Amino acid sequence: MKYITVLLFILVTSIAGAQVKFVTKVNKKSLGIDQHIRVDFFINTDMELTSFWPPEFKNFNIVAGPTKRADATYVDEGQSLELICSYIISPKSVGNFVIDAARMELKGKRYKTVPIHIEVSKAVNSTSVPSAPNENIYLVTEVSRNSITLKDSLIVSHRIYVTPAIKVIDWKLVDQPVYTNCSISANKIRDLKVENVIYKESKHSSLIWQKVILKPKGKGVISIAPVEIAFQMKFLSGKRDVYGVPTYETKLVQLKSNEVIIAIR
Repeated sequence: MKYITVLLFILVTSIAGAQVKFVTKVNKKSLGIDQHIRVDFFINTDMELTSFWPPEFKNFNIVAGPTKRADATYVDEGQSLELICSYIISPKSVGNFVIDAARMELKGKRYKTVPIHIEVSKAVNSTSVPSAPNENIYLVTEVSRNSITLKDSLIVSHRIYVTPAIKVIDWKLVDQPVYTNCSISANKIRDLKVENVIYKESKHSSLIWQKVILKPKGKGVISIAPVEIAFQMKFLSGKRDVYGVPTYETKLVQLKSNEVIIAIR
């Protein structure tokens, strides 16, 4: 048990009462600003939980969560129920911060955990995080043709390619694409349909984020400036938890698509 505790860097703070155990666990108390913390709240009781209030996570962003599960254990005396509420958070800045106490109520009585101090340093290189995100996820601007006449139109697709090892949790538009010397007609995509394709000679999942139709206004070129999107990725860390189950890491990656120039004949 000591070996497992050291291996996972689990820090425990708890408040316990009669047949009640309320525990906060984090997987690390010191990290770089480019890393994440997993926070688990464990409630072990044979009484019905009335309310649960997580901390506000000041100075942190919530990357994922809350996820909840219940584990039941049967012993001679009866059933023991453990409720687990989990978050993945990332620091907003460098410094020393506190994860405040979580609170709960059981049959009119309130409990809370002890705050946990977290030290955040400058960005570090983690071997569990892909060091070259462009080898795992791509943002590409694709066009239906490389040159057109004044009478033609052009279809532009902003497409995302992701390797099977990567799962995109969420994304946020950082910078819109800019089109010059053309009129723009948006081709609305009702459903973000995921396709399995071959890209760069390997298997990828792909979807079109945005599609537009361009028509030239005059001679010269149509210029398509890059679109920039921030992606929240999830991937296997290469580690396992105490039960032997593979664990995941998350990382925020900001990608910019390629610039495209179309000649007008």
